[in-house]
Amino acid sequence: MATFLLEVGTEELPARFVDTALEQWRSRIPQSLAEHHLPTTAIKVYGTPRRLAVIIEGLPQRQSDQAAEFKGPAVQAAFKDGKPTKAATGFARSRQARVEDLEIRTTDKGEFVFLRQTIPGRPTGESFNGTSSVLDSGH
Repeated sequence: MATFLLEVGTEELPARFVDTALEQWRSRIPQSLAEHHLPTTAIKVYGTPRRLAVIIEGLPQRQSDQAAEFKGPAVQAAFKDGKPTKAATGFARSRQARVEDLEIRTTDKGEFVFLRQTIPGRPTGESFNGTSSVLDSGH
């Protein structure tokens, strides 16, 4: 667990803007961290007309692994005479899995193939690359 400090120097902000900026940080930063599976122990925000800062305590070095489930094609499209079709092999390949890893389940819309996977957590510093976030530079 790490402590992260982000300090943003600003031109002279009108004092009434500081409270609005801090309220946005108080709501958006925890939300963004949660969306990226990064729990913390405390988030504190501070501000003056020339500086905004956030201290995030207990930030993990990497995201936790996430269990994910993916719904594939209907069984009648995925298998013919007990053998996988292009639909099944394509679905498995798209998820970098083997056809043997597919499960058949009955849903209210019929039988479908499903795949369960564990998505490994990424290092915290890489967790925001390519995403729009209040923690990205430029926001």
